[in-house]
Amino acid sequence: YKRIKAPSNFSLINNPNEVLQFISKLNEAYNKHKKVFVVLYNVVEMTNDAIVLLLSNVAQFKAAHIDFNGDKPRNPYIAKQIEDSGFYRILYQRFRKDDDTIDLSNKSIYTHAQKNVDSELTAKIISKNSEFLWNEPRRCQGVQRIFIELMQNTNNHASHTVGDKYWWMSVSRRTNPNTLCFSFIDYGMGIFKSLSSKKSTDKFYGWMEKIKQIINPEEHHEVLASMLSGEFHRTVTNKYFRGKGLPGIYKALEQRAITKLIVISNDAYANPKEDYYSGLNFGLDGTFVYFELDETCKNCKEHIY
Repeated sequence: YKRIKAPSNFSLINNPNEVLQFISKLNEAYNKHKKVFVVLYNVVEMTNDAIVLLLSNVAQFKAAHIDFNGDKPRNPYIAKQIEDSGFYRILYQRFRKDDDTIDLSNKSIYTHAQKNVDSELTAKIISKNSEFLWNEPRRCQGVQRIFIELMQNTNNHASHTVGDKYWWMSVSRRTNPNTLCFSFIDYGMGIFKSLSSKKSTDKFYGWMEKIKQIINPEEHHEVLASMLSGEFHRTVTNKYFRGKGLPGIYKALEQRAITKLIVISNDAYANPKEDYYSGLNFGLDGTFVYFELDETCKNCKEHIY
């Protein structure tokens, strides 16, 4: 086995470069069909986004019948965090490409087994977890719209073949103040690789030349900022974005449907609430979106019949 160590601060949102370097080593081994031993022993800090990122990667080894193994963090709290997330249950017992059953019982990782948009599932996840914030089920339409946009992007843009990629999600709960933390990842091409593959009939074809008038297209984190604001769409298509895609997700932040938003795709990192955009030393072959929800966010009560 090739031993690959996870960083001690195992958090994509807080330590993206080290975590993506770790993931790139897993990808290299996967592409060479080498079996791996994932070393988690020295992990002392971890967020649930890292768990779902790791799961989405090692599931590839399982699907390709490449052997893998690993150890658990020596920190008992971190080890329990992984156990409670449902990581092992999904990886070793439940993850099958023909399995569309979702267990919502106190687990924090959910995976989609069919390759299309499932608004009913995400509505259930939102409703169930909203009780943590408001002591009763609530509908959070802004969050639901975010999930639909992300699932549609996975279905339409994560691969050269429509509907070829799965999405993965984690939901974790934090106290003081009570907060729901959502992580969503599609392990596909990522935004910029997808843009580079557009055909001449696509509305975004030739985007690099068009965007040069406002920004350097090689600085992907700056381009990502323009995408979130809607400026990219207006410049390339001469049309308003109409609340779709990344601008629609950013609008949810502006309208207080969510309280925090982080987007990572290829070599670009965005934290728009903090107005922080950065390039990354190691890229993500896909798109990762993290956002938070607390009791101050827009919501409405469930209709009970």
